[in-house]
Amino acid sequence: MRHLIASTKRAGQIAGRRWIEAKEQAIKYIRQGRPLVAIVGRAGCGKTHIMLSIYEELKDYVRSFIDTTTLENRTLSTITGAVASTQLIINLIKYAKCSRSEDYCKRLREVYSSGIHNLIEYAKRWPTDFLRDLTRLAQSRGYKGLIIFIDEGAISSDDPQIPQYIRTLHAFRNICSQIDGLHVVFSILPDVLEYVAKVDVPLMDIIRTGTVYLPDYVEKEEIQELAKIYPAREDCLAKILDNYEMLPPLTVRQVLCLLQECDNPTICGIEESLEVRVEEQQ
Repeated sequence: MRHLIASTKRAGQIAGRRWIEAKEQAIKYIRQGRPLVAIVGRAGCGKTHIMLSIYEELKDYVRSFIDTTTLENRTLSTITGAVASTQLIINLIKYAKCSRSEDYCKRLREVYSSGIHNLIEYAKRWPTDFLRDLTRLAQSRGYKGLIIFIDEGAISSDDPQIPQYIRTLHAFRNICSQIDGLHVVFSILPDVLEYVAKVDVPLMDIIRTGTVYLPDYVEKEEIQELAKIYPAREDCLAKILDNYEMLPPLTVRQVLCLLQECDNPTICGIEESLEVRVEEQQ
């Protein structure tokens, strides 16, 4: 069901006052120079979509969106290597014309000219140097800086990769403190954030300065707003609204699913016994 919300095609479409306010707050934190911005929310509440929407809006920054579910691990090296492989970053370096004084530009161009693989390896081996050069290149070309979006860094507080991911976030926090204009925006589950607070207090102190919380569930009036901009069957919208009080609390993902699949609510994560309620109650 994740594709129902998170797609670049719908990135500019945000419905619901509380979600719009969350996005605006996250952008405000970035504009204020906060190094780390955390988008906090339970599964299915729209974290990835909010991040994609921010990505699409902040075109005055060079941006890189990393879905960590596609990576072999969550180390700093692996994530910076993924940053180097994104098309927007490659194009920035590929078409850069360096002046004599722009050593950072010449370094990136020289590595890139020997092949994308070498650029990725450079980013992996010297992440701080790579991110510093990349941010300076972005700023010298009229951008305000570089934003790295990291999605799905840890799937739960029991994720075996969570200690590694926390070390990576801490490393990014240290790197951001050295590089003006570099920001990291990441999605995180509430239980994972609680785990971070227990094991890395200094990191948590920084995260708190740029944390945005998304609502857990969708209110009734917000369902109608979602139906205006997302694919929805009129009969499904009517059934959801008629039975709202009888249904369990619904996440954004579940609402978008039900708006199209009200005849089979089980695929939307609604218990099978609720199928009769959705179909028969008028």
